[in-house]
Amino acid sequence: APHLCLGTTAQCALHLVPSGSPNQLVFRHHAKMKQLQNQINVTEKKGIPLTLSSHPNCGIMFGKLGLMKFEFVVAACLFIGGPVESSALARFSEKQEIIFDEHGGLVMRTCSNILENGNLLIATRDDCAQPRPGMAFQVNDDGSISPVEAPDLVLGFPEITTPSSEAKELISVDEPLDIVKYY
Repeated sequence: APHLCLGTTAQCALHLVPSGSPNQLVFRHHAKMKQLQNQINVTEKKGIPLTLSSHPNCGIMFGKLGLMKFEFVVAACLFIGGPVESSALARFSEKQEIIFDEHGGLVMRTCSNILENGNLLIATRDDCAQPRPGMAFQVNDDGSISPVEAPDLVLGFPEITTPSSEAKELISVDEPLDIVKYY
């Protein structure tokens, strides 16, 4: 198809990467975030913009998919992108959860709460009588953000690599893909 070309999206999904990786994110307002991470401050209820100093004109934002509603959980994907004015506002809870008040109180966590390199970060809210606790995060001295239980991992973007020979066996274009539907 000579009229088509390979492109990229304007936003990249937020992932966990090893601390010190060239793919780690450094936050512009990390000093203020670090100061507030262990204290409740009603004047910061709206939150601090999650803008990046490592990637100028970019920040953490909610994707255009909007909120996905499941039986007892509301979820949203988190992305790295621009413009910087679209950066999400966040604050820390008393349990060191990163909360997005302007998005209905969603909290940041990894998919399935698995703390591994490459795992995706999302924002969720449990709509039930006994919601799960969120995931605790900490602001590091270098301006990165880590899960408290995995300080060797930080927020970042996935490594872009070339497919290995084994990957060819995992991908089949002969079968239609099941696509998640958003309503």
